[in-house]
Amino acid sequence: NGFNPDVPFDYQQLDTDGDGKLDILEIFQGTDKTSKASAYGLIPQSADSEDKFLKIRYRRSVTNTGVIATYSWSPNLIDWYKGGMDINGVEVDVREEVIETSIDYEIVEATAQITLGDIDHFFIRLDLTPSE
Repeated sequence: NGFNPDVPFDYQQLDTDGDGKLDILEIFQGTDKTSKASAYGLIPQSADSEDKFLKIRYRRSVTNTGVIATYSWSPNLIDWYKGGMDINGVEVDVREEVIETSIDYEIVEATAQITLGDIDHFFIRLDLTPSE
């Protein structure tokens, strides 16, 4: 999967090309982890406090299966919860839609929406872990 098996948690810190994008994100997105010119990241799209949602867009490799992605949300950037969990009467669900496809990757738009309860603001992140 591209990670050092002798250092099991190296994926949480490795940035081979020093571009600020962790190697695990570049492997997941199918970009070159050895080139600063090859990066995509997570791109905010929109947010609406009235309709209680936010959207991000990212690239996902269709050929690399070495990384598993899940979503988490937070009311404060400290405590993180999986989508669909009822936390103190608040539930945030995340759905995704493939909006563009190519031979090696697809562009995904993820929408996080408060489906139960109410909070002033919330955040979303993409959690990545090696599949092996």
